[in-house]
Amino acid sequence: MGSKEITSLLHPQVLLAVRLRLDKKEREKEGLVLVAGKKLVSDLSSFYPIHTLFFTKALPKPLRTEKVFQVPPQVLKKISGFEEKDGCAAFVPLPKPEPLAEKRHLLILDGLTDPGNLGTLWRSALALGWEGVWLTPGTVDPFNDKALRAAKGATFRLPFAAATPEELSHWARQKKATLFTADLEGKPLCDCVPVHPPIALILGSEGQGPGSWAKTLSSKVTIPMKNGVDSLNVASAGAILLYEMRPGR
Repeated sequence: MGSKEITSLLHPQVLLAVRLRLDKKEREKEGLVLVAGKKLVSDLSSFYPIHTLFFTKALPKPLRTEKVFQVPPQVLKKISGFEEKDGCAAFVPLPKPEPLAEKRHLLILDGLTDPGNLGTLWRSALALGWEGVWLTPGTVDPFNDKALRAAKGATFRLPFAAATPEELSHWARQKKATLFTADLEGKPLCDCVPVHPPIALILGSEGQGPGSWAKTLSSKVTIPMKNGVDSLNVASAGAILLYEMRPGR
């Protein structure tokens, strides 16, 4: 497919890209999400449709896409929000939530507010064989541009759904699931695994941790550490817990 050229920072496609990058409601309205970076776009294209492609020099590889635009670096910078060294960005369809009730290993992100931590945890969960991610109200949008960069494409490969604490509590009781919450006062990790599924790991906001509903429904688990060392951030601690509780362990 031939490409068209965009040189104006005020071109409608450029303005749409900015809105998609910054506004969750706009992503939901258009059914699209913006991704940036040649590797991410190229990797996604192997299993996911590309709606619109923007590039500065040369196409990363022939891609099946509805629209292709060649843009100068300053336009791509406005589109992506940062200095994009490899000159590529794209609109892709916004993934839809999927049912998770029958999954056996689930990560629950409860009010997590840092997009970088969310993306890193999503990527770790995918890499370690977990089957899905539940998001409670107040959790940062996983299609935030910072979360997408941290997830490195995992957001498009690991199923997710939104769920209220009441829905998660009902699921846990119905499935007789074992839930764990990271807590400095919990049992040592080595005393808590292996665990028979279904299992869910609950990780909460960086400052306050999971909500009270999670604390009453789950067992507390902690990672033994040397005295005098500050606790790990949620992405680091979560990666260790996800590894130790991984499927097939």
